[in-house]
Amino acid sequence: MNYLGHSVISMPNKELTIGNFIANGVKGPRPSGHSETIIQGVWLHRHIDVTTDEHPWVKELRALARPLADKMAGPVVDVYLDHLLSKYWSRFSEESLKTYTQRVYAYVVEYKALPTSLHPFFNYMSQQDWLWHYQDNTIFIRACNGMASRIGFEKDMTDACELLLESDDVFLNDMLSFMQDIKASCNRFL
Repeated sequence: MNYLGHSVISMPNKELTIGNFIANGVKGPRPSGHSETIIQGVWLHRHIDVTTDEHPWVKELRALARPLADKMAGPVVDVYLDHLLSKYWSRFSEESLKTYTQRVYAYVVEYKALPTSLHPFFNYMSQQDWLWHYQDNTIFIRACNGMASRIGFEKDMTDACELLLESDDVFLNDMLSFMQDIKASCNRFL
């Protein structure tokens, strides 16, 4: 899962959400300069990553995308999960997606100890409102191609993304089941 999925599992706890959001910008088992709950959010993020990677349905999606996405299959599927979550948002929350995403951005903006390395990324993400726009097929494809470009991967991700997008409706029940599995695992973890 990507940022939207991680935040859903952390809510409504503000500090868990912040920790989950900043996890990619902090290193080590005991990051300093953060509250215990934010550190727990960092660990939760790592737990979600491992649990997602090991989930049978996610493994199937990555195998489906791999011939077209190569080593980017994992990141493409992570963003695809956020795409499904945002597209079918009303199945996961009664709060509007727009209201929800604005709250997540506000939490991060309020946090004074945001790692410096995340400032440019977060500013771009919030200005472009990625979390809300993930539901848009074009934005999903652009996000995947942007990730590939940032790491110097030359292959276009459009075909891999379109392959997954063809099955959005088919994958809805799988996504609902997956979210239940991940939430249950995270509840045990916490």
